Amino acid sequence: MTLIEIGGYAGALMAVFSLVQKMISLLSASQKILHQIETLQIDLSQTQADTAALSDQLRQQAYRIDTIEGYLSPVNGQLTDISNTLKEMSQHVLK
Repeated sequence: MTLIEIGGYAGALMAVFSLVQKMISLLSASQKILHQIETLQIDLSQTQADTAALSDQLRQQAYRIDTIEGYLSPVNGQLTDISNTLKEMSQHVLK
């Protein structure tokens, strides 16, 4: 083997080492990205669960408001009647 051949082999070996190093870096970066994706999936699942719970609470509050509105509607009518009666009485008194 000549010195040129040995130099060629050494250069090729260095290229292979460099390529392997870059592949390891790529795999490491890929693992980090996969870990971040998993973390995002967990966060998304938790957010969806929280949103579902808040949505249920909102439905319950809307039902309560509708119920209270149902109770207050007749009272509002009665208050309007009382107000009209008081206006009529005050007009008769002031005449």
